[in-house]
Amino acid sequence: MEKYWERDVGAIGVDEESCHPGKLGIAAQVDSLEMVTIRFGNSMTLRLNEEDVDALRDLLYEASRQLVNVRAQKVISESR
Repeated sequence: MEKYWERDVGAIGVDEESCHPGKLGIAAQVDSLEMVTIRFGNSMTLRLNEEDVDALRDLLYEASRQLVNVRAQKVISESR
């Protein structure tokens, strides 16, 4: 049996209302059990398989796309 290991993928800081004026740290790791661990500061951890990581990525992408649409609509409304 392979020895368990974890590897850091990366970390970012995001503006989040509850952390103002600082940033919330978000870090991701992959491990030998084919899981991804996503840590949100010291308050929450998600442990996901590849399928769920992809679903989360798709959800976040769609949310980002909709924010672009909201911003574009504001620009259009303000230019009238």
